[in-house]
Amino acid sequence: MVDSPDDGYVLARIAICQAHLPDELANSLESIDAAIVAEPDEPDYFRLKALILCQLKRPKEGLEVARAGVGMAPDNPGLRSAEAQAWLCLDRWGEAESAAREALSMDAEHPEASNQLVQALYEKREGESHELVLGLLARRPEDAHAHHNAGYSFLQQGDCERALEHFVECLRLDPTFEAGRIGLLEAMRGRYAIYLWYLRSYFALDTRAKNLKASELLFPLALPFLGIAALLHAVASFFLMFDRRARLAMDFEDKIYGILGGGGILVGLGLVLAGGISGIGFLWKLGLTLLVTTAFIGVQLAGEIPDRLRM
Repeated sequence: MVDSPDDGYVLARIAICQAHLPDELANSLESIDAAIVAEPDEPDYFRLKALILCQLKRPKEGLEVARAGVGMAPDNPGLRSAEAQAWLCLDRWGEAESAAREALSMDAEHPEASNQLVQALYEKREGESHELVLGLLARRPEDAHAHHNAGYSFLQQGDCERALEHFVECLRLDPTFEAGRIGLLEAMRGRYAIYLWYLRSYFALDTRAKNLKASELLFPLALPFLGIAALLHAVASFFLMFDRRARLAMDFEDKIYGILGGGGILVGLGLVLAGGISGIGFLWKLGLTLLVTTAFIGVQLAGEIPDRLRM
């Protein structure tokens, strides 16, 4: 309960706390709305509301709120940064880059805008991205997001060991950083040669197509590649189960996917080979059924793979 229901500052602080709690995220929107009602001329509340809407996967509304705030305070870098975040959530990399650069023109050391610029350039696959990542990291060695960005930048270059170092540091600084955990597992999977081949192929394709999921013409052509990627991901996840550090980073769904998905593919393939060599038709049929069933489950996850490989 808030002792002063008309105290916008207190309501905004409550909204910030709620936004960091998964079960309270929806309530944070009510709190920041109440803060805006209490103090409608405070632009920072519009920034917070825009960011909360982005967290709630409502970036179009977040963009509208950020722009309303910019109209009130055009020289506020935080509002430009919130606008950049909304553009990032909408996969509009060029607009996100412009908004982030505007924020940095007002405050050259703005931490959120710096990370947003790196992410926008990363998605556009521009060479400036890696240099910006290293520069940002040098200025903020204790910034978990900067290490996360560095990890994905090295992953893009195929340097999984360097990527792994930065993802580990990211999680040391912020153990709750979910994207850092996912990145760490991708870097660990990249230690297997065939999965590293997939990573390099994905980034090479994405450099040309920018975003396979965004192109209606290219996506059908990419489906076989994404299907193979899902199978490789499942098998690599199975082998990660034998790595103690990887097991600590994997959540329940990752482990089930590795055991049932990757394990099922390997057992099915083994039975097919055993049945073919021995001439025992039952083994061959059982293995083929298991392989096809498990592979189908893996392919269902194929559309999620490009999202995992984003900052």
